Amino acid sequence: MAYPNRPKRGAKSVPLVLAAAPGMTMDEVAAASTAAFDVPSADKLRGIVHPKQPCAVELRHADRGFTLPVGLYNVVDAHKGTVYRVTSTPQEDYLGLNATIELVKLVAETISALPAWKSIETPNHEALPRALPQRKAAILGRWEVETWVAELRTKQDLMTGTEEARGMGLPDGAFMTTLTIWDTELWP
Repeated sequence: MAYPNRPKRGAKSVPLVLAAAPGMTMDEVAAASTAAFDVPSADKLRGIVHPKQPCAVELRHADRGFTLPVGLYNVVDAHKGTVYRVTSTPQEDYLGLNATIELVKLVAETISALPAWKSIETPNHEALPRALPQRKAAILGRWEVETWVAELRTKQDLMTGTEEARGMGLPDGAFMTTLTIWDTELWP
């Protein structure tokens, strides 16, 4: 299966990939991924994978799968060796307001383009320029397919107009956007 947004082979720089999905074993995640990480033992009650280098996250599934942009903070959680949650922050540093809105659009459009995912809540792109600077955190989108849930959140770590935000060159605030996908039946 071709995953939407996955970098094409032969591109100048193909990023490392963390390939995971709820229901996969940690050994399957390790075999499918090009990003390096320590594989937790399957007999541990809880296992966490967190690559130390930036990588793209590929949700590995035949009709639910897609690839997110490269990010620094990507985590796979497992219970007894089986993945139940995948979390990705598809950015390598804080983003300003306009770049955050573009990232939110990209992620929302990627998920919404897949027929398997049912939209429960989608971002109102026209309202984001006014709404995001006034909020510390927001759930911007939610999609479901059978027992899987995907939730898109944005958090403003440096508020709009503060001296710290201006000092980072982000006068309109410093944002982190996170997509979390989990299986309600596998959640411990």
